[in-house]
Amino acid sequence: MPRQSASLDLATPRHIAETALRIVDQDGHTALSFRTLAAALDISVAALQRRCTDLAGLLDLVTDQLAARLPQIPADADWTSATEQRFSALYELLTAHPGLVALRGARPWLGPQLLKRLVEPQLAHSLKAGMTPEAAIVTYRRLYLLTLGSASFVDHRDPKTAQTATRQALAALDPEEFPELTGHLPALLPALVDHEVYYGALRQLIDAAVPARAGAEGGYRYVGPPDLRVLVRPEAEGRSIRSAADFDDWVSTRTAVELAEPFTFVVDSAGVLRLAPRRSEHVICAGGGHVLGAGEMSFRAEGGRWMVGEVSNQSTGYCPDVSSWAAVARALDAAGIDHPAGFTHEVVFRRCPACDQLNIVREEYFVCVFCDEELPQEWNVDGAGRQRAGGLSVGSGAMRDHLVTGVDQPGPRVAR
Repeated sequence: MPRQSASLDLATPRHIAETALRIVDQDGHTALSFRTLAAALDISVAALQRRCTDLAGLLDLVTDQLAARLPQIPADADWTSATEQRFSALYELLTAHPGLVALRGARPWLGPQLLKRLVEPQLAHSLKAGMTPEAAIVTYRRLYLLTLGSASFVDHRDPKTAQTATRQALAALDPEEFPELTGHLPALLPALVDHEVYYGALRQLIDAAVPARAGAEGGYRYVGPPDLRVLVRPEAEGRSIRSAADFDDWVSTRTAVELAEPFTFVVDSAGVLRLAPRRSEHVICAGGGHVLGAGEMSFRAEGGRWMVGEVSNQSTGYCPDVSSWAAVARALDAAGIDHPAGFTHEVVFRRCPACDQLNIVREEYFVCVFCDEELPQEWNVDGAGRQRAGGLSVGSGAMRDHLVTGVDQPGPRVAR
């Protein structure tokens, strides 16, 4: 029996995939063939075909090896952040290898690694978050099509060439026939290759698809202005405080000036307290995800221990009910921080069923200040799980000023 060559032993699926990907990345997708790949691997074409059969099999091998680089997101992660991480990672892989995207064309990506690291966990996460199977599948397809289309729109590795080609094509147009395209070139060209166009669209799709679980049972989803949601970045999230040691480490880096004011806080979907400077937006502190509680919190040292001084559910991004105190208390207990028996300042949020305006109820006067209709006794800000195109009808900064100063600012209205 003839002995197999040493070079064939080295032609493992991983080595074949990496070599093929290198040819596509360096020389373009038209350069990949069984002959060029076999030469690069130093094996015969027949030996390569025994590994891959045909070009479709080779592409399946390459894409599946690439999919193995996708991150494995913990099953208990928040649906919003987990979804954004998965599809952002897929987008980064695809934009890094545009030639492979061109080669695959309309062929579905169904390799075991992609199914294991993206499709299966995303569907499982969506079902766990409360979606129906139909909604989970439709949501996945929308996110996937957005990602694939955005990645293949231009060669993101060579933005200057893409912009030059577009500029030349538009220069040939008749300005009278195409006044908008020819007249807004300075705005069009940067958007052509701006990755933030994709990330912004991804967040908008995710925001629109957030499972409609509202209130104390399922947590509170973000209902504020969409333009704040797009500012969410992992590095800007609030500091997670899981233990007394975490809090001691965090508070030791705060200045006296910082400690003199309240801090923005959320209790994330895992029940963990997160802290950020007061002027931080709650949605950024929470990483864009659902929360079990949100508001403002101050601290003071007493008898050698830190404890909560003042605490409220003041958050116009999430508008949590006063019943969210239970989750806040559990998070503080877990962090070893003494606290009062409840919110020292309760904010009662209600949305008017008649005019859809957000109200802050004062002195138990449940009447809408916009239309004089009766407000419900139960929390209902996002009870239907609906997503309004413009977010809240009042500005978060203006409402915060009203709550702090008691002076009406443009926008918010308070039921008295």
